[in-house]
Order: sequence, then structure tokens, then C-alpha cells
Amino acid sequence: MFKRGLVIFSQILILSFWPISFFLTNQPTNFEILSPSRVSLGNTVFVVSPLDYDTLVRSIGLFKSRSLARLEYNRLTPIFTKYSLNFFSLIDPNNYFFGFHPRENVIPNQNLIKFPPLSIIFFLTGLYLWGNLKYHRLIFSLSLVSILILSFLNIFDGFDLILFPPLALIIRHGLFEFSQKKSFLITPTLFLFCFISTIDLIRIVLVR
Repeated sequence: MFKRGLVIFSQILILSFWPISFFLTNQPTNFEILSPSRVSLGNTVFVVSPLDYDTLVRSIGLFKSRSLARLEYNRLTPIFTKYSLNFFSLIDPNNYFFGFHPRENVIPNQNLIKFPPLSIIFFLTGLYLWGNLKYHRLIFSLSLVSILILSFLNIFDGFDLILFPPLALIIRHGLFEFSQKKSFLITPTLFLFCFISTIDLIRIVLVR
């Protein structure tokens, strides 16, 4: 009974972090982060700034042969660089469990801790036992399409909230699989998770 209560409370904590962090950071009077204008062409990787072009020109200048340089550095280079940076940021576990620490300034973002840091244990468990998750192919397809589309945004921060449902499902799946293991360490581990995650959530509320 105690173990079941810990599992239920763990789910509540897992589902609470991202919404609470997001809404505390973005007050109703300051919700421009989800403004439709941020989905316009001006907020995509296709818009290259003068600084990006200056960097491109300097990189080309390092080569003795301009023809050879343009094979590696051309007008598509800034676009591909931004897209790649966004894509790898979106699949980086640090983005979801540790607020991008220790690379907080890699891309413009609010560095939200979107899930309890210790829930990465359940996330990895869920991935390892991926085949047991119902509709896992559909979840994977929707997640991949979302990531590929979000990567086109110059600043995807805020819009990545659409990844909350699939990630939460994977973590929840891992939690259930973990809790079913027959080991005397399961209940103490769940208790420790709830205790530390509750402290983290209180800290987020007080700091935000």
C-alpha cells in the first residue's frame, strides 16, 4: 500500500514540474513566448543575420582556395548549423532533466527543469523497455516529427511544450516497470525520489 502511494505521488511530481515551471516563468501578462508571430518566417533558421554572414565570410577567408572553402562554407551553412544545434538540443536529456546544465547558454531558452532530475532513471528504464509501451511506434513517430519541425524555429523555447505528453508517457512507463521489479531497494528508492523531487519542486516555486 505504501509502495503504491509512492508510485502515485511520483507520477504527480513527474507531471507537475514542466507545467509549473513554465507557468511560473511566463506569467499570464507575459505570454508572448507562445505568440503566433513567433511561428512566422522571421523566427526560423532560414533567416540569416548579418553576424552569421560575417562569420561565414571569415571562415571562407581561412582557406587558401575559395572554391574549396565554398564546398564546406556556403549560404546553406548557417541554416544547417542552426538546425543541427536546435535538433541536438531537443534530443539532449539535459534540456529536460537538468535545465541544460552545464551548457545553459548554448541556445536562447529559459533553462526550465522540465522533469524531476532523478526521473531520468525512469526515462532510461522506459527507453530500455520501449517495446512494452502501448502505442510506442505512434509515440515515437509523433515525437520525431515534432522535433524535426521545432528544429526549424530559430528559438523553439516554449513551443517544445508539445513534447511534454510523449516524454511524460515514457517516464511514467519506466516508473511502472521500475516499481514492478522484485527488490527490497524499490520502495526506498521511490521514497528517496519523492523526497528529493518534492524539495526540488518547492525550490522551483520559491525561486520562480
